[in-house]
Amino acid sequence: MRRLSCRIVTVAVLSGLSALVLAAKPVLAALPDDHAPHVFPGGVQGQTIDALEIKAGNGDRQAQYLIGLRYQLGHGVAVDFPAARRWFAEAANNGHAAAQDSLGIMHALAQGGPKNLVSAAAWFREAAAQGYILSTANLAALFLRGAGTDKNVPEAMRLYRKAANGGHDNSQYRLGVFHEQGLVVGRDYGAAAKWYRMAAQGGHLMAQNDLALLYQKGRGVEHDPGTAVGWFKKAARGGLVESQINLGAAFEMGAGVAKDEAKARQWYTKAADQGDGRAQHNLAVMLSSGRGGARDQPRAIELYTLAAAQAYAPAYSNLGLLYERGQGVDIDLAKALQFYEKAAAQDEPIGLTNLAILYVDGRGVDRDYIRAAGLYERAVAQDYGNAQYGLGLLYERGRGVEKDQAKAVALYGRAAKAGLTRAQFRYAFALLQGRGTTVDLEAAAQWFGRAAGAGHRPSQVHLGDMYEKGRGLEADAVAAARWYGQAATAGDRYGQYALASLYDRGVGVSQDPVVALQWYLRSARQGLPMAMFNLGDIYRQGLGTAADPVRAYMWWRLAGAAGLREARGNLALLARDMTTGKIQMAEDMARAYRAVREPRL
Repeated sequence: MRRLSCRIVTVAVLSGLSALVLAAKPVLAALPDDHAPHVFPGGVQGQTIDALEIKAGNGDRQAQYLIGLRYQLGHGVAVDFPAARRWFAEAANNGHAAAQDSLGIMHALAQGGPKNLVSAAAWFREAAAQGYILSTANLAALFLRGAGTDKNVPEAMRLYRKAANGGHDNSQYRLGVFHEQGLVVGRDYGAAAKWYRMAAQGGHLMAQNDLALLYQKGRGVEHDPGTAVGWFKKAARGGLVESQINLGAAFEMGAGVAKDEAKARQWYTKAADQGDGRAQHNLAVMLSSGRGGARDQPRAIELYTLAAAQAYAPAYSNLGLLYERGQGVDIDLAKALQFYEKAAAQDEPIGLTNLAILYVDGRGVDRDYIRAAGLYERAVAQDYGNAQYGLGLLYERGRGVEKDQAKAVALYGRAAKAGLTRAQFRYAFALLQGRGTTVDLEAAAQWFGRAAGAGHRPSQVHLGDMYEKGRGLEADAVAAARWYGQAATAGDRYGQYALASLYDRGVGVSQDPVVALQWYLRSARQGLPMAMFNLGDIYRQGLGTAADPVRAYMWWRLAGAAGLREARGNLALLARDMTTGKIQMAEDMARAYRAVREPRL
């Protein structure tokens, strides 16, 4: 009777892809509003409305303008747009440039009277002719849209550049956005960086944020995450919620700064306190996982709910996951489904993927592979790795789609390159066997290596096997033992079996039947028939333990019941040398073992 040689079999599961959403992607600051009202000047805060009215009655244009601004802003008086418009008109007709600009703004915003963009354009021209930079920018906005005047993009850009070169930071910022996004001008990251920097150096918070993003991505400037963090800090300390989120993400991921999850949580909290749904969501992720501080699932659920109330799609996905798994709430697949549907309605890739998994598994819904495939496709279009993996499994098995091994492998490859360890394993396995692609043992070893390095146990076992047999890389039994050992120690039954086999044979390690016995036992207790078979032979021969035909019979009986035909043949041979009583004892032991272990097997 001979022992089985090492043989490795791995089975992939179709479900179980759900995962919490990661930290925020970089957030681009929003464009400032066109035609924003003026800010009340600080140097005249102490002048009362009565004092200003006396001056205004004597023809003081600045006083007339300030009274108008008080009524427009509600500064020391109740907001009164008609009164504001009257006072602005009086000063504007007297040639006061700021009043002309403010009157144009009121016409543009329909404050104190009907909206009249033609009049707005006329007043902006009057003020711009006097060199008033704000009006130059406001007039540019009208030319850009063709509002109150003929659309004239070149003239709009000329005016924006004039205002920007005159020090108007919003115009500088707008020019940066236009060049970065390729809006009305050709995309030019270098020009975008130039204009953002001008505005950022003047203290423009949104420009500081977006300049940081260029440094983070290496667009138009040298890739420099550290400089990006510096600009994020400036804007975050100025209260810009987008930069607070981006700075939190930098600390969370260690991008351009030492990783510090406690600081990440602090910055997310600052942004969340401003009511931002993205920050509420990111803070909830950290609270739910206990990263950066104490775990607080009730508070996490509260924050997810607040973010979801703002229709923030990732919050829908994570609420769905909590209800699916019963984390901090009772399991409620109906609610999970509702949240996933809301996320999917916004094409949020994690919501699409988790909803697809419910349809694959038939949990909370009727099993529907076609519906699942459609959901996966929408997430795959966004390069979401888990969806690529899930859709690959459907193509591999012909569920909901026509069976197509080549498409499956292509999807596994995309997800593998994105860093998904499960996909790296499946891709390597396809390359190893030539399923849907040509055999490439070297590439298979490389992909098994990537996944194995990330702790993926089946990949560790396969990589060990390739080292042991010298397939795709130079044979190295010591390396094989190292990879088998990692998988075995982590509880993988195939790794335990393979490591036991090395100790059994003295390959890559010193031969040690006692250690071999221990690892075979661990593997067998997890239901691996090959390990059961080898245990039978070890107990029959007394290797590393006393010979024990009863235990040998028991393990071969269990291996045979698990489908190993070699074990059934050995039982007949072994039984010839055993008494009826010992055979009955072994049968009883096997039945008792199965009664305890079979649910796990």
